[in-house]
Amino acid sequence: MAIMVVLMTVAGCADKKVTKDQSELPALEVTGGEYQKMVPGMEDGDELMTLFIPISSSSAEAVIDSVFFMGRKAAMHGKAAEGEVVYKATFNLTAGVPQAPPTRLEEQEALVVWRYQNKRHLKHVTGIAEKEAIYAP
Repeated sequence: MAIMVVLMTVAGCADKKVTKDQSELPALEVTGGEYQKMVPGMEDGDELMTLFIPISSSSAEAVIDSVFFMGRKAAMHGKAAEGEVVYKATFNLTAGVPQAPPTRLEEQEALVVWRYQNKRHLKHVTGIAEKEAIYAP
């Protein structure tokens, strides 16, 4: 019985793709972040939210994948600006399906999913500021 419990525990740990040893990971630095909602003027338009997070890494092999924010998940796309890369994610608040993050998030906190050497890693980003919403005519 004890052997079966140990085998199940080992098998469960083998499936995890999040690396526990953080000492070998490249530095991933995040400097702030902000989001902005875009509200449609027409009744049938989609309400969107755009999240911007500046991220720099000490390794070109670190790849930013996606982000969890306010109960949703979206792909991130980077654009170089002033020596760092500003990553952008767009969420459709009208038609998008909520998706829970793998860990608990506080208000104004995002969870960036990134990859290094084919392993998934998570980076919490706190203190994300809200910009004034844009209202379409």
